[in-house]
Parts: sequence; structure tokens; C-alpha cells
Amino acid sequence: MKDHDFNGLRRRLRIVSLGQRLTLLDVDTFSWFVLTDPRYIAAIRSLVEDCAIDPEHTSILAEVERMLPTPRSIPEGYHTLDRLTLLVTQACNARCVYCYADGGSYGSNPMLMAPTTARNAVRYFLQRFPQIKQIQFFGGEPFLNTSVIKYVMEFVVDLYNKGQIISLPRFTVVTNLTTFPPELPDLLEEFRLQLVVSVDGPAFIHDQLRPLANGKGSFERMYRHVRRIQQITDGRQPVAAEATYTAKHVRRGISLLEIYRFVQADLGIPDVIVTPVETDDSTLKITDETWYESIHQVIQLGYRAFCEGDLVRVQQYLSPWLKGVNPENAEPWECELFCTAGVFSFAVDARGDIYPCQRFVGHPEFRLGSTVAAPHAFPSDIFEQTRQKMTSLIRKDHPECLSCPIRVVCAGCPAQWILADSVSASPVGPWCEQKRKLKIDLVALSLEMQEKHPERWHQLKSTEAAMVTC
Repeated sequence: MKDHDFNGLRRRLRIVSLGQRLTLLDVDTFSWFVLTDPRYIAAIRSLVEDCAIDPEHTSILAEVERMLPTPRSIPEGYHTLDRLTLLVTQACNARCVYCYADGGSYGSNPMLMAPTTARNAVRYFLQRFPQIKQIQFFGGEPFLNTSVIKYVMEFVVDLYNKGQIISLPRFTVVTNLTTFPPELPDLLEEFRLQLVVSVDGPAFIHDQLRPLANGKGSFERMYRHVRRIQQITDGRQPVAAEATYTAKHVRRGISLLEIYRFVQADLGIPDVIVTPVETDDSTLKITDETWYESIHQVIQLGYRAFCEGDLVRVQQYLSPWLKGVNPENAEPWECELFCTAGVFSFAVDARGDIYPCQRFVGHPEFRLGSTVAAPHAFPSDIFEQTRQKMTSLIRKDHPECLSCPIRVVCAGCPAQWILADSVSASPVGPWCEQKRKLKIDLVALSLEMQEKHPERWHQLKSTEAAMVTC
């Protein structure tokens, strides 16, 4: 076997030092292997350093090549809709200081989605995608139009009962929870509607960032309604909290870790989703360094909990990050795309206009069509052209991405770079180095956990989706 036969293998492999350990990374699958055998180390070094390969190395490299997992890809004929987001309102009773949606209206006159518009949106997407995994109700504030939320869920359940769809989607709503519709308890019980509540931390910071339209704070209402829902559902709801981390948190001395603690301990909501604010406002924007330093604080707390045997806190603080470096947890599209916007997920605004996701609503250049025009919405030239444009923007095939060791497990919100400059949009930016370091540090941490406490690691894995194993 000749040297050039290993060109594909040479492209796939990286030798990475993780502390005192020498490891092998397959960049096409993000699979890691601890290297201990000097013969294998020498053979792989000769390959990746482009040295001459002797006969003994040839047989070893052939064995390594056979051992590597097959890279994942989007299956041919994959026609599952990952998420359909319905903007049941383009109106809001809050005025969050960092809102990208112009107070929930997305730059239009405030409006509510009509039942027929909602029904048509679901029906039209089912014409192209036989299965919808999730229907997300969004706004504005969705509970300003609770009747349409109920109508959609009834309509979808009826389709399922008649055998017209193969499975029920998961119903979710993202809400500020400052209103409590009388029918909400029944919706939670009958349709298993999952609540994701927006919480930016304790009252003093939450009220600064998320005031009501009348200028008053929104925390007290939200808190009261969270407690009421927890009582009704025996603590099962809300299922998660979403928080936006800003420079105001930093100036007030509120760390990312403190937001986790507050939401989980004080509010009793187990899952916390925190994202950095996306804004050009210098009084709100945080640096990439601050954001990733904050993440590392959360991870270290989770690691200390693991060393102490407190697996509950591990699941709260560390497990979500470990899952993010294991491609086994990924959807089929995640190895090729940064997200599914405009390919396997879409948003429909209150008018019935189709966009890649809610972040693009109000940007006419990303309007794909209208459910009002269906059944001609999907075959239209505009739809296909915009979808192809989105596909090219969210694929992980940028030259620098192809050579990046974390490409397979890298994720991000493409709207962040697309809306900034749709002509020369690129996922490559100053955040890349921080993101690479975080992912590789997580792999090193997981390896240390496995070596130090193998039984504890096995116990953790048995209660979680599979996590990266070296």
C-alpha cells in the first residue's frame, strides 16, 4: 500500500495533547482515542506530519482506518420537519430592552394570527414534511392569543387520530408568563404543552431587562404564575427557563453561574438555557471572552459536584455541555449544518408569511413565500431560491470550517452572521478560537472523569443520553 492511499486518513486525523495524555481525534466523526502504544503513535505521527511511511506503519494505519467510525450525514430522502414555529402574536405586553423583534411586532403593526392562518400553515407544511417533530408557539407574547394555540393543538391531534399524520409533534410555548390564561391548566394536561419561561435572573435585574409595556417590572407576575403552575403540575412545569446574559449582569456582579443557581434553586426549574445577548448596544453586549469564561465557571462547578458524587448537580451544570461534544446525541443534520433554519425548520408569521426562523421575520429578502398562497408556496421560485441561499449559508463547508477539529459538533445561530452581512456572511469569527477551546476542554474533562471515577461515570451515563467517551 502506497503513501498516497492514506490521503483521506491524513485529512481526518489529528494528534491532540489533553493534559498529560496523547489522544487521536477523527475530525469527521469527533471520535477520540487515547494513544499509549509507541508503534501506533509513531505511525500516526509519520502520517499527520507527512513523513515517509515504512511498511510496519502501513499495516498499522490500515488498521486505524478500518477502526474509524463512518461519518454521519443527512440520509437521502430525509423529510422530517425539525420545528415549525408559529408566531401566533406579533404583539407583546413587555418591552425587553434587548428585543430583536421591535417589541414583538417585528416592525409591523401589532397583530394576532387568525385560526385559519394557523391551520393552513400546519397543513401546508405537512404536504412537504410527513412528520413534524415540534410545533413551537412564539411571539410577541403567545398567551395574548391562547385560543389559536388551543385551536392548533386540537387540529393536529385530530389529524393524528384520523391517521393522517404518523406521530404527534411536541407542543412548546416560549412565554414571559406575565399572563395566566384561564384555560392554561387544561392545555398543559390535555395536550402536554411544554412551557419555556423567560427569566433573566433575580427580580432586580429581570425587571431592568424585561419591563412591562407600562414600564413596571414583570418579575412579580412571572414568579407568581410559575408557582401556580408548579402547584397545578406537581412541579413538572415549566420544563425550562430561557435567560439572556448581558453586560448589565456583569456590571451588577451576577455571574452565569448565579443565574443557574437562581433558576434551579429559587424558582425550581431544572433546565436552564442561557444565551449571550445579541445586540450592537455597547451597554448590553458582552465580549466572547466574558461569555466563555462564564461557561467555564458553570462547568467547573459541575465537575466539582462529580468529584463529590453529587450527580444531581452534575446533571444540572455539566451534563448539557458534555452532551454537546458527543455526536451520538446529534440529529442527522447536525454533522453538516449549523442549524436547520430554512431547510428543516421554518417560521410562519401572523400574516402567514414563511421565513427560515423567527429571527428573519421582517427581513423581506428572507421571505420564502406564504401559506396563504399554498399549495403553490413550496414549488415557487422564491421559496427554492431562498432555501438554497439559506442552505449555502448554514452548511459547515466554509474552508476554515472544513479544517476545524470541532466542525462536527460546532453549533451556532446563523442569523448572528447572516443578518449582519448577508452578502459576505461567514460563520468564521473571533468566537471560533474560544469555542474550539471549550469543546476540547470538555473532552479532556470527560476523559479525566472516566479515569478518576469510572463507576461514577458509568452511573452518570446510565441516567443520561450517551456522553463522549474516550
